[in-house]
Amino acid sequence: MAFVFKAKIDNVAAVMRKLEGLRKGVQNRIVRPAITKASRVVRAEAKRRAPKDTGALRRSLAAVVRVGRRTGNVYAVIGPETGVKRNKKTGETSATGFGKWLAKKGLSDSVSPAHTAHFSELGTAHEPPRPWLRPALAATRQEVGAIIRNEIRAGLAKYHERQRQRAK
Repeated sequence: MAFVFKAKIDNVAAVMRKLEGLRKGVQNRIVRPAITKASRVVRAEAKRRAPKDTGALRRSLAAVVRVGRRTGNVYAVIGPETGVKRNKKTGETSATGFGKWLAKKGLSDSVSPAHTAHFSELGTAHEPPRPWLRPALAATRQEVGAIIRNEIRAGLAKYHERQRQRAK
């Protein structure tokens, strides 16, 4: 089960308006590294706050930056990896990264944090919630906003400098 939390970052709108005149590909080349750097900060804080029962949840946390197909918006997905890939044709499984760690510990894919992380975050009928991702987002909101602003400004400066060099 997937669960989604959205965080609106304040004071980024003015910097984002400076991107409006640029082509979408250029915008993504500027925004994507900024979102990547900011998502690492949130992931680190989420790892610090995640419950340490077996350590599997902390170990599996990853941040992936994506571009929306329809909207073209750049966003980060932060959460546990499954770490096990199944070949649809043969049915064989192969472990990569986190999946190898699971196998080494003798844990099956069925106990993967990707399948159970939402239980600790939101709670169940038998277990109270132990939020870790939402507080991580809240705690890093100011820092994330500053990183995104600074990285976009630096990316714009670099882009404009390249344009000046090409014009010569």
